[in-house]
Amino acid sequence: MAINRISESRLRLIQKRQLRDAWGKAYQAAIWATPTEAPGISTPTILHPAKLGGRPMHTLSRPETWAALLALYHPCVWDVHEQRMLYPGPRPHFLDSHPGTVGKAFKPLRGTLAVAEEMGRLSKHPKCRVQQGESNVWAPFPYIGDLLLFINGAAGPHAVNWSVKDKRDDFRRRGPMPGKPQTEGSELSALQRHALEATYYQDAGIRTHQVAGREIDATLRSNLHRLFLSHAEPVQLSPAVCLKLCEHFDQMVGSSTPAYKIVREAALHLGVETLVMKNVLEQGIWHRRIQVDLFEPVLLDRPLVPMREDPLGVYCDWFADGEAQ
Repeated sequence: MAINRISESRLRLIQKRQLRDAWGKAYQAAIWATPTEAPGISTPTILHPAKLGGRPMHTLSRPETWAALLALYHPCVWDVHEQRMLYPGPRPHFLDSHPGTVGKAFKPLRGTLAVAEEMGRLSKHPKCRVQQGESNVWAPFPYIGDLLLFINGAAGPHAVNWSVKDKRDDFRRRGPMPGKPQTEGSELSALQRHALEATYYQDAGIRTHQVAGREIDATLRSNLHRLFLSHAEPVQLSPAVCLKLCEHFDQMVGSSTPAYKIVREAALHLGVETLVMKNVLEQGIWHRRIQVDLFEPVLLDRPLVPMREDPLGVYCDWFADGEAQ
């Protein structure tokens, strides 16, 4: 059974994982997608993205997993912090601590306590009792966000916050509470919670996007998941050979030849296993070296269809930089 109640022990665990900024392989999510931590009604998943050093990436719902895969597919996204705590007190911008941004200036965050007070909701901010010396005192308990993306854009590195739900209407509802119907008050509470998070990030010039997982095309979701499964599989071929193979496969896009025949012929030519060549093909598609239509099923028993719409163009607004409007 998941232990996710507000408590001093859980607060200490979150602080241990998140008070010191970390990047790539060293980052630790505030909540892990494990039976003891993920909410009981969630659908947790642990991904191991190569661009994050293969570290465990913890998503707590199917929509969050779909969104994470889309973010990881974007070549300009160089880090993703899932289950990122929203700091109650003031702190520097996250990018201030990154070695690649030395000399750049970023706005700080005021913290959720200041935002909640400004909104007249300070009394609603989560808190818990903690032991402080001989005393037992109240301490603020952090809200937890979904996905914080770090992107190399035209104007340099920036961050974008994704708040993720299944459907657009879910942003007007509190999280599922079995046996308890939604009320007008709970809808207002949900809206205010999202407003607090958006304002918290806006202070630092970080835009928040409400990402509805169902708005990510179902075929695209399936393709990204299938490609991700092989995106980090080891391939015992040199990078130069893999690049030439990707160029060859890209030239075969639009032909009437099923993908398995293209893969098999290349494997026979080089004297390697077909599985190796399948991984080269799928990794080439994942890394956008082979341009296929990801809004059509990408399957080995079908020809490779040329890209008609680029997913990164269709969902470009979710990656937009600049301060929140």
